[in-house]
Amino acid sequence: MGKEFVNISIPEELFDRIKGAMGSTKFKSVDDFVAYLLREAISKLEAKQQDFFTKEEEKKAKERLKGLGYLD
Repeated sequence: MGKEFVNISIPEELFDRIKGAMGSTKFKSVDDFVAYLLREAISKLEAKQQDFFTKEEEKKAKERLKGLGYLD
């Protein structure tokens, strides 16, 4: 299975700043560098989200959402 890609638009000024920040990194393109940065940022956000609720708090929240009809 091959990788699928989508295009994301960013301001040209930001693109230029990213390109400049790449410096002598191992990245061959701005696309590769941005993908790396986004993976790192998402990993950190996911880690924070996982620790947001204890298992008991998560269970209570799901029960409440179920009671309100948001979950089956």
